[in-house]
Amino acid sequence: MTYTVPAGKRAVVKSISASNSTAAAGTAYVNVAGTAVMNVALQAKIYSEALAMAHVAYAGETISGYLSGPNMSLVVSGYLLDDPGGMLREHREAVQEDPQPPPPAGELELS
Repeated sequence: MTYTVPAGKRAVVKSISASNSTAAAGTAYVNVAGTAVMNVALQAKIYSEALAMAHVAYAGETISGYLSGPNMSLVVSGYLLDDPGGMLREHREAVQEDPQPPPPAGELELS
């Protein structure tokens, strides 16, 4: 299941809850705007997991979820805001750049 944030909007994910009521263990996975925010193993027989957070997805970005089996549930909660300006260009470019690797252990990088 995938949700695409509409133009002129911003989605804020505040909590995720997943449960498993089957006889077999399973997995729940949630991705917000290209970032994995939940990847949990759900034990068999009425097991649940809940997370509180504040992750943002801008217009055109997606929120997606995956459950590995039947009789499992996934609830993603939050809110949708009007955002006529969208993500600032400078921020979008910074997010898309590859992060710099950390310096080797024992070295300190100053700028």
